[in-house]
Amino acid sequence: MHYYNVIENKNFVNRHREWKRLDKIVSLNKAAIIVVHGRRRVGKTELIEQYFRKYNILKFEGIQSDPEKKNSKKEDTYQIQNCIRLLGKYLNQESVYNKIVCHTWTEFFELINPVVEKESVVLYFEEVQWIANYKYQFMAELKPFWDNYWRHNNNLIIVFSGSSPSFMVGQFISNMAMYNRSQYEFSLEPFNLMEIKEFMCKNRRIGNREIMLTAITIGGICGYLERIVDESSVLNGLCINAFEKDSFFSKEYDRIFVSSMASNKYYKKILEFLSKKNLQLGRKLFMQCPKINNQAVDSLIYLKI
Repeated sequence: MHYYNVIENKNFVNRHREWKRLDKIVSLNKAAIIVVHGRRRVGKTELIEQYFRKYNILKFEGIQSDPEKKNSKKEDTYQIQNCIRLLGKYLNQESVYNKIVCHTWTEFFELINPVVEKESVVLYFEEVQWIANYKYQFMAELKPFWDNYWRHNNNLIIVFSGSSPSFMVGQFISNMAMYNRSQYEFSLEPFNLMEIKEFMCKNRRIGNREIMLTAITIGGICGYLERIVDESSVLNGLCINAFEKDSFFSKEYDRIFVSSMASNKYYKKILEFLSKKNLQLGRKLFMQCPKINNQAVDSLIYLKI
């Protein structure tokens, strides 16, 4: 068995509260389901992989969907086949598993069941909204395997991670299929001021003024902080990454609507509408935005955007 390899990040800024919770969950020596959600680039992957890097990890990562094929049966099969390919790689049988075709998640779970049922392993699904193709079948078909086999393996931890909060909460946290099934939720928030300072000062000293400038402009998003941490100054890093041609931040606005806010077509319209308003907003003003319905408003308010 060739498990997923994680290289230690010696510059990792420890999320102390989440780390302690994970310590407690692992110490119970029981099968557990851990659900981690939060916006893009907030540090979900790094937290999960750095904590479990010494464990036997089977990682299955969703592939970004083509917007035109999203929710299609063809896209479902594509995600399943990608997981089969990865399984073959872990089992050192790529040539064999590349020939296997599965049309349902039940068939895939049957393939991994011999390993997951008995071995000491972390079964890690990343970008679950893409793996599941924004559908309920993934979790619905996983449930019988958890109930009948996997929950009896005290050395098993299943980790679901995703950057679409509405999907993760709706399909995993609030889903009756997994209600009260050894489930632990981690809603990962951006770094606070002290954590931003710890991150930015890992290689050099930075004054409190620059730390405050960082917090005000890009917040505590790990993926954004990485873009400026090695620049000569915070201001210089912001200018390079925001105003130069094809710079990172100039493209980030559109990227957000691929994952974190991809589940509802109205989100982008709402944000464009809000950008033109300089006042306290309520539901009535939201509804002035063309082609916006109550459900879209409820979802946006829930996401705290």
